Formats: sequence, structure tokens, C-alpha cells
Amino acid sequence: MQLEIRTNRTFILRVWREKNNGAFTWRGSLTDVASGERRYFQSLKDLIKKLSELIGGDEPSRD
Repeated sequence: MQLEIRTNRTFILRVWREKNNGAFTWRGSLTDVASGERRYFQSLKDLIKKLSELIGGDEPSRD
């Protein structure tokens, strides 16, 4: 039996502002629709890291 390789993924990206010590800070979450797994982030750099973690295992081998 051959495993199906996922060729696309769907995510829900949510962003909001939170007030912290009088200043607003952007926060967000990234949810994988298929698995329901949710990751939270506090910066664009963190968002990219979380997205990479969620899709990192999907890279097909070139063998």
C-alpha cells in the first residue's frame, strides 16, 4: 500500500492586539485545519518558525 503525499495544506491565521503595560502588542495563532493543531506566536519571525514546524515533515524525498 502506497502512502498518499499531501500536496497542499490549509491553515487558519488569526491575529489580534493585546494591551500590555499601556502598549499594544500583536499576537496570533496558526491552526492546521486537518489536524486541529494550533501554534501561538508573538512576532512575524515566530510565525514563520511555527509554520515551518507544521509543514517541515511534508517534504517529499528526492530518492
